Amino acid sequence: MELIIKPTSDCNFRCKFCAASNCKIPTLKSVPDNLKILLLKSKPSTIIFTGGEPTMSPPEFYKEILDITKQFGTTISLTSNLYNIIDNMADWSSLLKHDRFKVSTSFQYGDSRILKDGSSYTEKMFIDTIDQFRFWAKYTPSFISVIDEHNEQYAID
Repeated sequence: MELIIKPTSDCNFRCKFCAASNCKIPTLKSVPDNLKILLLKSKPSTIIFTGGEPTMSPPEFYKEILDITKQFGTTISLTSNLYNIIDNMADWSSLLKHDRFKVSTSFQYGDSRILKDGSSYTEKMFIDTIDQFRFWAKYTPSFISVIDEHNEQYAID
């Protein structure tokens, strides 16, 4: 069984394509008891964390999930924009080296991926972020490219 969890709707970006900001999911700082019970009963093989930006929840939250699911060998996967990880690498580095913890990312061509300051998150910025992540994590995160009406002219590129 795979389980998808949104630990927050908070994000450090303001992307035009993302509907998560319309949700009002409080940011989990620790694992609630009801989630612990669910994990122990369901014994998921994989837990995928999305958001918002899942790294708005602290690394300790994910360490706690790894501890709870250790006996089942559950894999933890975050779909992240990587910004908080790169900015706080000292906090995230031990998780990035954990054999059951992986990070993936996405990129949206065009001007619809927006930073909090209102500027566009460019392809060059994305590549620089991936390079930094690769340096620290020792692997390249898998990624998806988001295509919608804002960037369909780039789909072939």
